[in-house]
Amino acid sequence: MAKKITDFDNLTTSASTDLFEVVDVSDTTEAVTGTNKKITRDNLFGQDLTTTGTPTFAGLDVNSGAVNLVANFESTDVTADIYLKDSSATSIIRSTGGSLRFSSDTSANMFNIDSSGNVGIGTTLPGAKLEVEQSAAATGLFIDQNGNGIALNIDTESTTEYGLNIDAASYRAARIAQAGNDIGLYVQKTGTGVGDVLQIVNNGTGDSIDIVHLGSGKAISVDYQDTGANNNVIYASSPTGSSNDFGARWLDSISRFGVLLGNGTTAYRLWVDDNGDLRIHNADPTAHNNGTVVGTQT
Repeated sequence: MAKKITDFDNLTTSASTDLFEVVDVSDTTEAVTGTNKKITRDNLFGQDLTTTGTPTFAGLDVNSGAVNLVANFESTDVTADIYLKDSSATSIIRSTGGSLRFSSDTSANMFNIDSSGNVGIGTTLPGAKLEVEQSAAATGLFIDQNGNGIALNIDTESTTEYGLNIDAASYRAARIAQAGNDIGLYVQKTGTGVGDVLQIVNNGTGDSIDIVHLGSGKAISVDYQDTGANNNVIYASSPTGSSNDFGARWLDSISRFGVLLGNGTTAYRLWVDDNGDLRIHNADPTAHNNGTVVGTQT
């Protein structure tokens, strides 16, 4: 049985005992006739209230009259919920323990902001500014960048921790699938320090790098542009000392590549001289004919 507020003229103060008169609008002898009425005294709602049929509001205008406070919803226990329902489901906005949570009927705790400002998706206890927890066999975080901007930019000022850490319990930690013709993975070091650009630490028994090359291009391509010094382009450090090291070395004085090869006591350089002969020397050569010929072309 629908009820109506009809005595609009007697709306005075909140202490009045005759603020509202309720009538049974199903009884035509009591129903208020006319179009729309508006509660205007103190702008209680500020919206039209229909006087026939079920009462409806076109909207709700709340003004507390206090500085910085629009509305106050207070619960008497440790949890305060606001339910938003449509025809098929319910969404919940919850305040509990200083945290703000958003959830739905089918997925509890979908989005959480804790008291320290951490944001959790799929977890009520985020341990970082953003933590995404995906327990199902699905993608945890998906970024679809259709423009020319950066899809994910990480700017870290830390001198002791990683800018990006991928911790995989079992299967592959990372996969880069490049469908276009550009570079699949690009790593650039803008600083001038001695730190490595890419370091791989393998504590297991598998290969550190496993390249499955199915195309017609090079499996590994090195574009070496650091002239003016003798440097190793590819270098393998021996666990028994530097005299057993191996490397592909740029010999700047004779402008060609050579091989660094140790025998346990000395790290030798091997290269091909201008005549096509293979030479060996116990130091970087200053001329193409330094050292000793150990092989000739046939």
